[in-house]
Amino acid sequence: MLKYEYGYYHPTHHLIKRYRQRMRKHVESKYLKKVLKSSNVQELARRINYMLLFSIHGRPGDKPDTEVRYYFGWNIVINNKTKEVITLYHHDRRKIPPVFMFGHRKLRNLIYDIMFRPNSKVTQALLA
Repeated sequence: MLKYEYGYYHPTHHLIKRYRQRMRKHVESKYLKKVLKSSNVQELARRINYMLLFSIHGRPGDKPDTEVRYYFGWNIVINNKTKEVITLYHHDRRKIPPVFMFGHRKLRNLIYDIMFRPNSKVTQALLA
């Protein structure tokens, strides 16, 4: 079995609550809504760290140690000193930067398979 650290940042209780609430509102897939509703804190932390992995630097936060990162239409507020993700929210008014800024599509899909699909061909090839 693959054992490695999925993420560097740890979610706060506030973030987990807001993540479930906001993703159910903005995600269109019924399957993904069901997965998000039934997932535990570790699964949600993995999903948040996946977003951070491909996010781009947005702007400094309100406090000296905070930073707002952009992931497509989402703003993610992180504290770099304590390595915590404070909150995330959907930003409708800001124009979404070009897709290529968030990493190569095939690389994003490959890492998604490794992190969230244990029965995928990629994960099975790594285990073999």
